[in-house]
This record gives sequence, C-alpha cells and structure tokens, in this order.
Amino acid sequence: MAMPVFAMSVFKLPKITCRNLTSAMTNFWWNAQEGKKKIHWVSWERMCLEKKNGGLGFRDLEKFNQALLAKQGWRLLMNSDSLCARFLRSRYYPNGDFLSASLGSRPSYAWRSILFGRILLEKGLRRDVGSGEDINVWMDKWLFDEVPKAPLRKPVLFNLDLRVCDLICPHTKTWDLEKLQENFFDADIKLILKQKPAMGEKDAYEWVHNRWGAYTVKSGYWLACSLDQSEVRREAVARPSLNELRSKVWKVNTAPKIRIFLWKALSNALSVTDELIARGMKVDSRCQRCGFSSESINHILFSCPVARLLWAQIGFPFPPRGFENRNLLENFAYLLEIKSNKEFPDALTRIFPWVLWMLWKNKNAFEFEGKEYAVEATVEKIKDDARQWFEVHLPTVNNEETCRRRNSKVQWKAPSAGFLKCNVGVAWTKSTKLAGAAWFARDSRGVVQLHSRRAFSGIDSLVEAKHLALVWAIESMAFHKINKVFFEVEAPDLVGAITRPRAWPAFRGYGAEILEVLQRIGEWELQSISREENKCAFLMARSVTKEQRLQSYVAQGEPEWLTGVLDEDRARR
Repeated sequence: MAMPVFAMSVFKLPKITCRNLTSAMTNFWWNAQEGKKKIHWVSWERMCLEKKNGGLGFRDLEKFNQALLAKQGWRLLMNSDSLCARFLRSRYYPNGDFLSASLGSRPSYAWRSILFGRILLEKGLRRDVGSGEDINVWMDKWLFDEVPKAPLRKPVLFNLDLRVCDLICPHTKTWDLEKLQENFFDADIKLILKQKPAMGEKDAYEWVHNRWGAYTVKSGYWLACSLDQSEVRREAVARPSLNELRSKVWKVNTAPKIRIFLWKALSNALSVTDELIARGMKVDSRCQRCGFSSESINHILFSCPVARLLWAQIGFPFPPRGFENRNLLENFAYLLEIKSNKEFPDALTRIFPWVLWMLWKNKNAFEFEGKEYAVEATVEKIKDDARQWFEVHLPTVNNEETCRRRNSKVQWKAPSAGFLKCNVGVAWTKSTKLAGAAWFARDSRGVVQLHSRRAFSGIDSLVEAKHLALVWAIESMAFHKINKVFFEVEAPDLVGAITRPRAWPAFRGYGAEILEVLQRIGEWELQSISREENKCAFLMARSVTKEQRLQSYVAQGEPEWLTGVLDEDRARR
C-alpha cells in the first residue's frame, strides 16, 4: 500500500489525516467492490500487529510517522555541522544541543514535528563513552539493561559531578576496577565492563535497539510498537500458541492469496453464519450444505460431511481422532505439523492449502451461484492446481538456492605483488568463554610465509574475541616488520567501525583501538570476508576450542594438516 512517506518524514500528520488514510486502506482491503460497504472482520489495530503476533504487519500510521521523524532527529544529533542543523540551532537552541532544545516561541510546524519524533528517539538513546569528559555518571543514561539508564548509587555520600572519565585509568585506557567497586553495585559493574571506551574521541550517542548502534526507521517503529500497551497488543502477546500457528501460515508453500485465506480462517475472519450471528446479524445458523450442524469455520473446512468426503477422496492422512472431533486450532496445528512428516509423500501432505481453499470456494459457489461440483472433479482440480503451482515455483526456489550456494563458495584471492595477505580466524565457545585465534600471512603466489595460533580465556562475547584476535594479528605483523599487509577477517561490525564509523557507533571503542594499532603498519587494507574465503584461518582457530590445542606459537611455512585447504586456495587464487 502506498503511503506519503516523504511528507511523513518532514511533518507530523494530524490525527484526522491518519484516521482518513487508515479508513481508506481498510476499505481497500475488505471491500471488493467500490461503493459497497463490507464487514471489516479484523480490526486495523490487530492487522498492524507483527506476523509473529498474529497480525499482517501493516504500518500504524501514527507510529510510523513518529519513527520517520525520529530519523530527522538522529541526523540533527549526529550531523550537527550540517546546514539544516546549523540553521535550526541558530533558531531554536543557540546555547544548547538538540536533545535539550525547547519548543521556543513561534515555532514552525516542521520543528514541532521533529520534536514529536524526538520523544521516541530519546527512549532508545544512551551516551556512548569516548573520553568520558562530557558524561555525568549519575545523571546521564550511559548504561543499557533492557532500557537506557544511569547506574544506581552505591555510596551514601557521592560526588554529584563525577564524570565517566574519572572511572578510566589514563595509562591503560581501561576501566579502573577499584573505583567501579567503590561506586557501583555488581550488576552495574558488569554493564560498565561490557563497554569499551573510545579514548581520544568525543562522547557521542548510541541507539540501543540494533546491534550497530545507528538509528533506523525499522528499529524505531519496532520500539514505538513495543511501547504500545493497548488491549489488542496485550491480548496478542498473551496468546503465543495461536500466534505461532498464524506465523507458520506465512511459511507454507502455496499461492499468496491462499496464505491470506489461511490467516483469515485462523483469525475467524471468514463469512460463516456463526461469525455473522456473533456480529449481531439474524441468519439461519445451520450449514447450507449438510443442514445438520451450525456453520462454523471448523465445520466448513473439516467436520462437514462434504469436507470429510473430500479429505478422504484426496487420501490425506487423518488425525487419530478424526477432524470432526477436534477444534479449528487443533486441526490447523495437525496440518502444519504433518507437512514436514516424512512418513507420508510430499505430493500428498503439501496440497492441504488447496483442499481448504477449494472447500471454501465450493461453499460460496453453492450458496451464491447454486453450483454443486462432483467430489471427483474437485479432487482432480486440487491436484492439478497444486502440481502446476509447484512446477512453476519450485524451480525458482531451487535456482535461488543454487545461486546462493554458488555465491557462498567465493574463494580466497591472492594479494597484489609486494603485499602479504593476513587472514585472521576466530572461534569462540560461550560455555567455556574460551576463544581461539589464528592468522596466516600469504604472498601473491598463495605461499604461507608465517602463521600463528593462540588461545584467549575469559572472553565474554564473540565480538570481544574477534577484536582481540585482530589486534593481536596486527601487532604480530608489526613485530615481524611486515609493512604492507592486506588484513581479512570475518567481522563486518569491526571493519564497519573503521571504514564507516558513523554507521557503526556501537563499535566505536573497538574501532578506535584497532586504528591506533594499525598506525604501526606502513600500508594496510582491511576487509570483511566470508567463512569460505577464510577457511584455513578459521580451522586453525577452531582447533583451540574443539581439540583443546592451547599452545601458542608462530611458525614459518604452513601446517601439514591444512595443506589440502591451502592448496585449494592456491589453485583458485
């Protein structure tokens, strides 16, 4: 559905405009013919829920509008020297910053709108520690534990003007553990130690709701939705079993219109007499086809004699107690489970969406057109439709998987003459907090000049392990007087912190330390690569965690047990 995204990125839409746009979208969704009003079987609020919570993932316009405007606030915060930021600063906050700016006198509607976005932005911001000189320990939110927060005060008497820089040892550029234990509780100390100060850099801001630390509209919209405490959302979160069924529907291999039909069936959004009566309409509750029972969704699709006959003629395996003795959710759970059961042929279990779809179509054809289709003809129609769909779509799926496999097999490439390529491998085990690291230095012919391996203990995260391994590899190259190096590592976050620091503010501390060490190398390049391109270094590093090879060493040439892998790299260089 098209939305006025540009206007929503600049101005806060009035509530009446949001309601009118929402009304237009709901009418488009539920009304098949223009000018005729149809029943809106599911509320727009429920349809705006995420698919994992039973909705369709449509955008709530007001929340989406706020998320878009928060992006403008993020730009003003991060690009404070831009022309727009300088103009707004001169007009609204000449003596402060964007986060402390007030509405001011005679504000423009654009400024009012940006402040509306700032409300959301502030809920996901925390101070990112650089030098720590501008961060007040007790007043600023510089820790993150589900939400950004300031640490709790441990001492009864404390320095109200204490700065984060006072907690950092100037010589080691790491946290002063003695001061941390003196001022904070253990829970906050753990949060502090997870941060790496970017010494020499200014204190900045970080968005906490994605791993790279830069605000995105997607993460902002997610935060706006998660803060929503409406009854619809609380009810959806409280029914995880039903939501799981609805979310599985979107993974079923069938036509998109049939997936939507399955979602409607699970959401009680089909026009059957039980649902019409529940909405206050006076209609005959009996099934128009069998006349014996009330017409519910479960009856039409599973327990009606017409439905049971069709399921039997298809040869679909029935549940132990039969479809008629189970409710709608149990029957759908059975269908979604049996499609992955290898005891039955795929050609049989995968056609259930077309069976349900045809039962619904035949029911409507009987009621509104007076048509009755023979069971044998319906069975053939179902099988033909399913076969044709899979013939058209399965080759596409297989081709996409083949392309992905082909692309994933990108091989190691030799460096240009005069350079050595240093591949850095990392393996980490969460349970033991043990990390293995290795590097291989190869020339333009693919010949290993040097290689090394070592172990790190007490490592709390994979990112920390990658950081230590990369710093160690760079220091090793500098120690061996290798001044032209092409570094490759499986770490897009660390590489991004160096090559695109504005896009990866959460890794600024790691990036600053890596850059400092890189100054010891004359000419260098750094690139993030895939596991396939870094196979030899990864296997060497994994030998630490998998085989407990804890000895650290540096050696010339290549290890014999990796000769096969290295020969493959040389052959494809």
